[in-house]
Amino acid sequence: MWVAEINGCQRRVTRRAPVEMHTEERHWLHAFPAVPYTAVFG
Repeated sequence: MWVAEINGCQRRVTRRAPVEMHTEERHWLHAFPAVPYTAVFG
């Protein structure tokens, strides 16, 4: 699959694959809400 191939490649700047970085930085990311909400404008 194309996405798996791209996310598994090593980047020039960080010299790491995004998959590796995501597992390390996951605890800093915010989770999506379990129930979606509707924004009201106006």
